[in-house]
Amino acid sequence: GTGRGYLDTLLAKTGTKITLFHDELNPLFGGHHPEPNAHGMEAVSKFVRSGKAQIGLGLDGDADRFGIVDKDGTWLTPNQILALALYHLKKNRGWTGAVVRTVPTSHQVDAVAAMLGVKVHETPVGFKYIGETMDARGVENFVFGTEESLGYLAGDYARDKDAAIAALYLCELAAELAIEKRTLLEQLEDLHGRFGYYAERQRNDYAYGPSGKELILGLMEAFRKTPPQELGGVALTEVHDYGAHEVRTLPTNEKRSDLAHPQGNLLIFFGTHADCRIRFAVRPSGNEPSARVRNSGTWRLVDSAKLICTACRLDLRFFTRITSPTLTR
Repeated sequence: GTGRGYLDTLLAKTGTKITLFHDELNPLFGGHHPEPNAHGMEAVSKFVRSGKAQIGLGLDGDADRFGIVDKDGTWLTPNQILALALYHLKKNRGWTGAVVRTVPTSHQVDAVAAMLGVKVHETPVGFKYIGETMDARGVENFVFGTEESLGYLAGDYARDKDAAIAALYLCELAAELAIEKRTLLEQLEDLHGRFGYYAERQRNDYAYGPSGKELILGLMEAFRKTPPQELGGVALTEVHDYGAHEVRTLPTNEKRSDLAHPQGNLLIFFGTHADCRIRFAVRPSGNEPSARVRNSGTWRLVDSAKLICTACRLDLRFFTRITSPTLTR
């Protein structure tokens, strides 16, 4: 993609030994989605796991999103990376200012912000709103702007996402941790020990062809009018509907209060059970024929977090298949 020759060149100038994957010029990206997600970085994970590298970095086709693989080959989720980035820039680099994020972004970054005394600003979906907020309040007053799909900007040199600089910051943190014989995941576990374990899953349901948009909007209406009552055994208690500008109580789905802003075809559901809290967002993609469903939650026990989050994902898969059987995963 367009990131060829940038990130690798910058790292090479520092004396870093680099092994490149998929760096050929190919507008079809080998017939695959050029996403730096767990599937797209599978070969990198295997390479790092073999002990041939200490960290894996990945950029998407237009170099505005990135992925990170830790020393043991584990692919880090977007929100895990954002939490680590905030910790590094505030704690190690001493940056001051607030964070601006989109509504669907996990509150894991909020937990780190609260721990470090950093204010968080919330915007609608779309990085343009992040740029507008930074301009309105002064870019010097921000650590970075971010969204849940791993769009990231730190600095005043642009108003869009920059994957290369974000990847470099994570490399810097990994190098500092390596001096202490620690890894990114170990640092993340340390943070989780302070505010609870966060787990997350995402699914994209695609609908191609002339009726694709109608199917996606139909799925959104199903979530809006006949929402699920529970996920993974956790009862859902309320939904924030940013299209109708209202908060509704579940399971009755009755309006409880107004939701002033922001505007958008976005639903966020909340649920609680014992020592856990779950949250999942549903919205149509802005650039693909798909609906994106991201569920996340906070627990004190790691095993419980992974178990319930997986159960939530299975319940969401069942719900989308029942309401829109022609969608594809």
